[in-house]
Order: sequence, then C-alpha cells, then structure tokens
Amino acid sequence: MGETSGIELLARVRAVLGTVDLDCACREKLDEALRRFEALEQRRGLRDLIADARAQCEQVAALLDLLRELDEIQVEDTDCGVFEELALLFEAIATAATRGAGDMRRFQALLAAGADREAAGVARASAPVRPIGP
Repeated sequence: MGETSGIELLARVRAVLGTVDLDCACREKLDEALRRFEALEQRRGLRDLIADARAQCEQVAALLDLLRELDEIQVEDTDCGVFEELALLFEAIATAATRGAGDMRRFQALLAAGADREAAGVARASAPVRPIGP
C-alpha cells in the first residue's frame, strides 16, 4: 500500500466534511483550519523535495570525485573491472541527476498547485457560505 500525502488525505477529508451539515460559524472555522493544515503540508512537501534534491546533488559530487580515477587510466590498461566500475559510476550519476530533476519538477508543480488553491480560496472566501442540508 502506498503512502498517502497530507494533501491527498486533506482532499479526502474535505470531500467527507463537505457532506456534513454544519452551521456557518463552525464551517468557517473548519475551513480555516483545513486551509492552515494544507499550507503546512505544502511547506513540508516543498522542504522534503529540496532536501532530497540537495542529497542528490551531494551524491553526484561524491561520485564525480570517484570518477577522477579516469584521469589515471591509460589506453594500455586491460583491467576490464575498472571500466565496469566507471560505467556504474556514470549510471549512478545519471540516476541521481534524474531523481534531482524530478524533485525540482514536483517542487514546481506543488508550488503552482498551492498558488492555484490560494487563489481559489480567496474566491471562495468572498462567496457566501451555504451549509449543506440533509
């Protein structure tokens, strides 16, 4: 079973709570609490993505240091194991770089989604609140 993010969980909670008949004051307080939770979850998600991207950057830097062994290899070298190790280092760099790039794209998407939700929240706040009846 996959891990559910706070934002996904919040969407499910909102869907359930949207069917509950609450008075206007209670609905407003609940909506405000959910908006604050959503903002906190978005910031947590953004922090996690930045932290992982930094970790990928550090991994790439460490692997590049190991690749300096390439400077010492001569055309006459016949130890195929060395070439395989270097190939694996290049692949590990590509994997870390791809993951870091994915982190940055998810960061951008999460940031944009938060801005969209914030704009929608401003529009909702100016609309009259109508509790859902039975």
